[in-house]
Amino acid sequence: MARPRRAAGGSGGPELRVPDPPDRFVGRRAEIDALAARVEAGARVLTLLGPPGTGKTRLSIALARESATRGLVEGAIFVDLSAATSLDDVVRDVANAIDLRLGGNVDAQAGAARIGEALAARGRTLLVLDNFEQITVHAIATVAPWSAKASALTVVVTSREVMRVRGEEVVEIPPLSVPAEGAAGAAIAATDAVLLLLARAPGYVPQGDDELVAIAEIARRLEGIPLALELAASRLALMGAIELRDRLAEGSLETGRLSGLDVLAHGRRDAPARQATLRGAIDWSWDLLSDEERRALTCLALHRGTFSVDAAVATIAREPKEERVALEILQSLREKSLVARAGQGRVRLLESVREYGLEKLEDREAGLRMARFFGREGTKRLGELRGRHARAALAWLAAERESMLAAHDSIATRDDAEAVALRVDLLLALDAVIARLGPGGAHLGRLDAVIASPALASDATRSTRVLVARARVLRDRGEMDACVRDLESARDRLSGGAVRVELGEAWLAQGRFEDATSELELALSEARRDHDRRAEQRAHAALGLVHHGRGKLDVAQEHYALALDLAISLGDAHAEAQARRDLGNLCLMRGEHDRARAHYEEALARSPGDDLRLEGLVRGNLAILDQEQGHLDEAHAHLERALACLRTVGDRPFEAHLLGYLGAVHHERGQLVAARAAYSRALEVLSEVRDVRLEGVFLAARAAALASSGRAGAAQNDLELAERRLREVGDPALIATLDLHRAQVAIAAAAERGARGESEAAIARARDAITAAEAFSAQSDDVRFAMRMLRRALPADELEIAEGAAWFRVPGREVVDLGSRPTMARVLDALASARLRAPGEPVGIDELVAAGWPGEKVMPLAAQNRVRVAVTTLRNLGLRGVVVFKEGGHLLDASVPLRRVPA
Repeated sequence: MARPRRAAGGSGGPELRVPDPPDRFVGRRAEIDALAARVEAGARVLTLLGPPGTGKTRLSIALARESATRGLVEGAIFVDLSAATSLDDVVRDVANAIDLRLGGNVDAQAGAARIGEALAARGRTLLVLDNFEQITVHAIATVAPWSAKASALTVVVTSREVMRVRGEEVVEIPPLSVPAEGAAGAAIAATDAVLLLLARAPGYVPQGDDELVAIAEIARRLEGIPLALELAASRLALMGAIELRDRLAEGSLETGRLSGLDVLAHGRRDAPARQATLRGAIDWSWDLLSDEERRALTCLALHRGTFSVDAAVATIAREPKEERVALEILQSLREKSLVARAGQGRVRLLESVREYGLEKLEDREAGLRMARFFGREGTKRLGELRGRHARAALAWLAAERESMLAAHDSIATRDDAEAVALRVDLLLALDAVIARLGPGGAHLGRLDAVIASPALASDATRSTRVLVARARVLRDRGEMDACVRDLESARDRLSGGAVRVELGEAWLAQGRFEDATSELELALSEARRDHDRRAEQRAHAALGLVHHGRGKLDVAQEHYALALDLAISLGDAHAEAQARRDLGNLCLMRGEHDRARAHYEEALARSPGDDLRLEGLVRGNLAILDQEQGHLDEAHAHLERALACLRTVGDRPFEAHLLGYLGAVHHERGQLVAARAAYSRALEVLSEVRDVRLEGVFLAARAAALASSGRAGAAQNDLELAERRLREVGDPALIATLDLHRAQVAIAAAAERGARGESEAAIARARDAITAAEAFSAQSDDVRFAMRMLRRALPADELEIAEGAAWFRVPGREVVDLGSRPTMARVLDALASARLRAPGEPVGIDELVAAGWPGEKVMPLAAQNRVRVAVTTLRNLGLRGVVVFKEGGHLLDASVPLRRVPA
């Protein structure tokens, strides 16, 4: 830095003895304003506390200048104490800064006293003591008496450690603001971290959105630490943002790639060693630590993300009697700004400090201590997941996920019996949270490695449980053959209903209903024999799914009800939520919409914690329900959220299910290109996982979408495949669904050929298919969807609407009585009158509100909502495709013949 200058703004201005900054100060506006307010309020001692590289020095200079500019002080003096190691050094450097001549015979204590007198004689003064962490022991002889003696003095200290003197106000300096995940464009460029990064990279301009997103990721990776950002800026011209981001993300001691400390080892030549590189900044703090503090810091570096104080103590303490000392050391590291607070009872290391600590780690038993702690605590929470404390248990597992992974990886190369047992316990605890929250990532590789360990062979319980865990991951990935092999092996190793349930569910996912039924009935029998009520509950739930899938709804309901009762008696909130979801699906299939919605909403309410898998499945079912009720926008929104949940978890089979239903929503909206694309993406996965039931359903639906797009020939291939799949399942309702879609394809094919006689025959067969399918419409939403699509393809005959719209009749259907729905009757009557009076002219919202709600004053937004609900209701009652929207309002389709008849 340049030498401090004596004054600012000429004679009469405040005395300003602070360095000229080497470049423009960026950001920190909120912090400067807050600190200036403290100066104005008369703060005596302000300690700007922060870890290496947070920009404390630059902020203190900016504060001094701001205080002088605003007239808050008459003078501001900056003293660089980075070279001071004793009280003599502090006294000498401060005396020189304030032009106080002490003489050679004055000892340090007397010199400190004379400085206090000199400061008291000055006016309102701000004194910056920079880099005080190595001399905090001397604060009691300097800062404390100076602030007491000079009532108009504010001392600003920059330090990595608190001084603990009277009147000290500690201000922790946060990192610079970084872009939020998913931010783009101006939102990225407006954050302080990105502003600094670009300001220190002259000549570099991000090229396009990809580079700007990479800049945002660099800022987040470097945690908004100013020194790290400035060092990264020096690399931008060489590497560009994308390569720099990738190097920072991949490099570490753990991966064997060049670490971030090394990537960011190119600082200013004129900067002090402690500011030239990030490693140099941390070296400065490291050199000030005791041996035990150094050991503790390296042990803590094993943790990733945030971790609890209990976990920190367990990792540091080599035996129980050291735990109290370990807590004191942790507190000391916190006061030295090397450990940051991260919420109630939680701490963290900056990533740069963590990398540095891993390089220095010599305590080879630290990983084992960490693994013992998390193995014990994780197993405890795993047991609580199936009880009344499930929410708290899942929250703990989610919070400690990164540290559990780190604990596992720290002993992953050890193959002794204790280490292998701990690895299994950690992976089982992790599996529980990954199954609900995802993503799986490297979880499968870790499971493979521990299963291959010879030391696991003698532990039947652990080896079985870890095989079941791997089978779940394989099922989520769609690798069903490997999944079944693991579960068969697990079943052969350990008797009991729990493993049989898993195997039965796997066979059900493949559409092997007979195998699934046999295995699940054996599971139920063994669970009852062993008094294993949890396995019994799961067996009932899975048997319900089997019978549901085969169209035996009454039997399915019995099993679902028993599963629900058992879940409630066990206090298992997760199982209760799943059972309510299954009952909701049953009600949905039967067309009992209100009951279905109530079950789904209760399932979401009962779900413990943020169970993304369960949320995804329930929202997918809500989407089907909304689609049935004509709320296509709501259905689409539910599906988008559901798909996001399942993609995060990594559940490919169920993601494929929902992609198929997303295709159905697009299909019903008339968005045929999007519908075909969604069906195709779903079918690709369903074919891999051998879900023959849904594969057949979506093949038939895609055939109908192809036919509606003028590609009836291509649709025939899908119909042939669909028939093979659905005949294999043997559900009469699904055969009826297939027949309905086939009838729609036949109508389209005849229309393409222009053969009138063929078209009339196809229409007649379509009406017969609808009549035949009516027997299944009360129990299958797939049938009801196919019927809606087919009715759209049929030419409309005459529509009858009674006078006053007391009732109406759509051709080929029974009378719909509106006697109990007077509002709907008045709205329909207004539409019918307008249709006869001026065909093709829409009826506006105001006119429909006046007709439906006579005499009421309705606000515009409420009016729109009322009309939307009324129109949706009329469509659901049978007028879909008849009541249509046109700019300016709604109308009855002019191409549909209409006749008014006496009521």
